[in-house]
Amino acid sequence: MLNRILFPVLAATLSLAASAWAQFETATILGFVRDPAQASVPGARVRLENLGTGQQIEKVTDESGYFEFPLLRIGRYRITVEKDGFATATISEVEATVAARRRVDVELRLGQVAEQVTVAEAAALGDEEARRAIYTEVNELLKQHVPMIPIAHGASAAAYKATVEGAHASPLGNESLEVMYVPGQDTFTFMQNAEPIGLYCADETDGESLRVCEQVLESLLAYTDATEWTFKLRQGVKFHDGSTLDANDVVLSWVVQWDAAHPLHKGRVGDFAYFSGLFGAFLNAPQ
Repeated sequence: MLNRILFPVLAATLSLAASAWAQFETATILGFVRDPAQASVPGARVRLENLGTGQQIEKVTDESGYFEFPLLRIGRYRITVEKDGFATATISEVEATVAARRRVDVELRLGQVAEQVTVAEAAALGDEEARRAIYTEVNELLKQHVPMIPIAHGASAAAYKATVEGAHASPLGNESLEVMYVPGQDTFTFMQNAEPIGLYCADETDGESLRVCEQVLESLLAYTDATEWTFKLRQGVKFHDGSTLDANDVVLSWVVQWDAAHPLHKGRVGDFAYFSGLFGAFLNAPQ
């Protein structure tokens, strides 16, 4: 009688232990297989290979393109997906961790099964020549299968009327408008991506604001060496209140940027990052 009692207890204990092991020492890899239009691909063969043991498991996607590999040993796996009419797709490495449900969706592109698209395989190789061979192959496949749109200047979309003299495009967005003009006109109109957020240039980080700042400062300064800058002021320039711009205004504008204790040392951002980066420490910098 005692034996009959102990056996179910022992069996239940082993069952619980197995259940706990299955729950906490295994993982699941699942996902969907889709075509380039994001439609489900049913009937695709999904092969899962344990990179540590070499063991392989194969399943077929259901009508929704879904696949699932439950109760997997913890480790690294490779996923290979095949379907007639599509190129073979390979996910080189997927990490299965304890109790994780790792979702990996795979997109198949049209092609022959003999073609193979390998994702991230080169990054896992230690041999530089082996990596280069894979990168070269992938680049050739991209050029062959990915639509390419020719771009004359990949970093700038600037365009000018044919009447503009001195027109040019900058890869950094720092056009020099002072050298551009339209014959017979005293106003040059330039449209940029957005309105400037602020024009206190020493304490500005917004790209469209700095674009305007460059037009002010680059045309104002002439560099003789790293320590001497000559300001050339245009005659007749006035402020909004009607007062005339002179050399004292220029000197003061740089003093308030440099002197952290000056009451006018207050900008939009508050840290004067570009000014300190270019010129070093502030005068009267806070401790």
